[in-house]
Amino acid sequence: MCEVVDPEREQLIARIRLVSGIVGTKKTGLRKQRYAFYGRDLVSFLVENRFYTSRNEAIEFGESLLKSKRIYHIKEKLQSFVDSEEMYRFYEDEENGNGPAAQTIVSCATMSGHMLKKGKIKWNSRFFILKGDEQMLYYYNSEKDACPKGRIPLNEGEITVSECGECRRGSYCFTIAIGGRNHTQCTTKSKEQEEWLQALMDAGVTLREDATAPVEAKSIFDFTVKDIDLHDVDLNKFRGNVCLIVNVASE
Repeated sequence: MCEVVDPEREQLIARIRLVSGIVGTKKTGLRKQRYAFYGRDLVSFLVENRFYTSRNEAIEFGESLLKSKRIYHIKEKLQSFVDSEEMYRFYEDEENGNGPAAQTIVSCATMSGHMLKKGKIKWNSRFFILKGDEQMLYYYNSEKDACPKGRIPLNEGEITVSECGECRRGSYCFTIAIGGRNHTQCTTKSKEQEEWLQALMDAGVTLREDATAPVEAKSIFDFTVKDIDLHDVDLNKFRGNVCLIVNVASE
């Protein structure tokens, strides 16, 4: 059974975390707090961007985030949300974040599956769940996780298909650009890439072909083709053999 999620609220939360610019590294004395934000900055963001008409209404929204355990006070000394320089953090920005659990939403997902996601140092295997009705792409360490590793809001996203550069060699990559932040994923088969691209476009993401990027030459063994019965054939199975490529196209 699917967990009931308010799409508009989730989109706003994702925008606050990833696009607003208020979440970042803050200093408390000699200590730095990563992924933190000031209560007053959240209130100002909500009012200035017309999500709420008054600071009191914005404070009530902050209070709802606190009570629903989406955020917490950095020093855990406050049990209320205040319009001040008190610092808060989203649970999703901790290693032990907050739901929804993968198993509660995968049954009603638009699409789900494993892909590699580009990290700061290496590529990491992640389990992705696309909820088209929410315009949200969740990713988890595994399909058994109780909370997502992260969320990618898609209502303001743009996809670039990568053929080189950031692309993992021998894989099929695409990048989702959100608010100046890039999320690069790759699949092992071109068909999987096409399916994800189509599902993401159906969810409202714009596709932008990167015509300026140089195309890296590939071996024929990196391609998947159709046989006479329209079944996928991975040419890598013929690696090490002499292959004859024949063009049989005709008008």
